[in-house]
Amino acid sequence: MKQPTRESFLKDVENHEMKILKDDGLYRHLRFQKPQTSIYFFDIITFPDGLVYRGDMGEFYFERIEDMLCFFRHPKGKLEINIGYWGEKCQAQDVRGGMNEFDSSIWKETIKDYWEEYFEDKIYSEEAKEVWQELETIFHGDDAEWDYVSRVNNFSVSHIETRFNLCDLWESLGSGKRATYRFVWCCYAIAWAVIQYDNSK
Repeated sequence: MKQPTRESFLKDVENHEMKILKDDGLYRHLRFQKPQTSIYFFDIITFPDGLVYRGDMGEFYFERIEDMLCFFRHPKGKLEINIGYWGEKCQAQDVRGGMNEFDSSIWKETIKDYWEEYFEDKIYSEEAKEVWQELETIFHGDDAEWDYVSRVNNFSVSHIETRFNLCDLWESLGSGKRATYRFVWCCYAIAWAVIQYDNSK
């Protein structure tokens, strides 16, 4: 699934209204939703050193500084997010999808780059083509994380002439994970909520 963009998020919340349920210093409870529906509704709850996002797209809890609205506030009031850094400050995540998910396309691209670099000017050779055909067996089939890991672990070429293998590639492959659609959407929601709250002041 593609990740949400700034534009797609704004379309999702274009009819949302903000209701301030509590506004007592660092203790706040803000609700955002389109009237008469709970689709894409969410709450932002803050207290000293913490912020909770909860709603239709999941639940996430962040800790970093005393006033967490300041942590998510863009200095120029723009709707921008920092998935990597904000993810480091997430202390609890939604059980329905969480922050990260395996994305086989990350590994596919890394393996393809490794194959091209390995064969360099011999990329059109029969040997390179044979290796690529066997590599494609990794890319086909179940995209579940552990099935993918198993196929990479068990990869071998059928001819002795080449020493091509994936043993040294694990560090480059990394986790093969990316932020989930839900987490990216929620990050946009928090940043947007801060803007709406500031504008109300």
